[in-house]
Amino acid sequence: MKYGADAVSIHVNIGNSYEQAMLRDFSKISNQCKDFGVPLLAMMYFRNNENTTSYDEKSLIHSVRVAVELGADIVKMKVKKW
Repeated sequence: MKYGADAVSIHVNIGNSYEQAMLRDFSKISNQCKDFGVPLLAMMYFRNNENTTSYDEKSLIHSVRVAVELGADIVKMKVKKW
C-alpha cells in the first residue's frame, strides 16, 4: 500500500493440485484487503493438472461463487466465445 496500489489482483486455478494452497492464500489476501480497504480482483480459472481450461457452465458458476464467497470485489474469467 505504501507504493500507492489502487487494488490487489490474484490468480486462482480451481480444480488442479494447487487449488487448496491457492484458496488458502486467497483467504489471507482477502482479509488483508478488507483490513486496508483495498478492492480485490480475483482472476479465476477452472483448470485440471494438464492446464486444460473448462468452459462448461457449472465450472464457471462454481469459480465465480468461490471468488465471491472468499471476498473478491471483482471477478475476471476467461469464457469461450459462443
